[in-house]
Amino acid sequence: MRWTLALAVCVFLLSLSICSAGALPEHTVSNLEVCVTVFLVDGSQLVGKPTRPDAFLEVVSDALGKVKMAFTKLAAVELGEDHANTVVRLTNGDILRGKITERVLDITTLIGRVSIPVQVVTRIQVHTASVGDSLNVVSPEDWDALPFPVTCDWPGPRGEGSKIYDNSIWLQGFPIRTRKTYSLPVVFECDFEFTRAAAGGGSLMIYVFPKGPQREGEPDNTLYFRLDGTGYGYETPHMIPTLHQCDGSKFNDRMVWCGASQPIELGKTNHLRLELEKDSLTMTLNDKTMTARGFNVDYKDVQIELWHWQPMTRWVLHNVRIP
Repeated sequence: MRWTLALAVCVFLLSLSICSAGALPEHTVSNLEVCVTVFLVDGSQLVGKPTRPDAFLEVVSDALGKVKMAFTKLAAVELGEDHANTVVRLTNGDILRGKITERVLDITTLIGRVSIPVQVVTRIQVHTASVGDSLNVVSPEDWDALPFPVTCDWPGPRGEGSKIYDNSIWLQGFPIRTRKTYSLPVVFECDFEFTRAAAGGGSLMIYVFPKGPQREGEPDNTLYFRLDGTGYGYETPHMIPTLHQCDGSKFNDRMVWCGASQPIELGKTNHLRLELEKDSLTMTLNDKTMTARGFNVDYKDVQIELWHWQPMTRWVLHNVRIP
């Protein structure tokens, strides 16, 4: 029986060019729509759009000086406790560190225009899409929350049903599966937090398989990616990425790739992006990119299932996208 469970997580698709002088050129953003989720120090969060459609963020970097970035080029902004060590993640995977110069963040929300003092902001997540297109972030209608598989004979605690919210998924024991299929090549991206660890760590997994398996059981003909969390031998938690293939029987499971371990921060936001082709998988975890080969997917239309191990761990995924 295979009680390894599979997963993955997410980023964003736009490109960025930074001038050598440290400033961005004035890009046209009229064909892009920006939505932000702002997380506050008291646990609150607000979703909205920058009040100005041409909104920019300015960061003072020790290495580059002042760098001015359009919101369409941002994926996430993580503010340090004193806001002097802000981490800005860009849509092409670049990372800038420094201090943001803005004192107030103006956004238009469901309750109207809100001016948020930057000192009460802990994180900003940014989503972009072409005007008129869906932002493709997760919604409860996109996923099916499954029961614990009847084909899994795990005798220990099984956790509880996973939760699907408007812009986040809480994996806490049971799997979830996309309701529709996607055609290869396919991209899966997300931000994630490993918020509750069990003894020995935990694994986050993404299964890809042809449509058809019963919702009560485990799919057999799968390709699955997993991140295995471990603290052994490291001062901070690390994730080891692997790729596995199971071709028709869940007892016929082989590892086709194992990548180098990467550090993560427990309880803090990490970024994952997977790009699956017929014979390759490119993974970006935070600022590190690796490519897996040595396999072949013989089906074009796939469903995606998210699961994790051990059941008593918890993974929180934000900004889950399948563009």
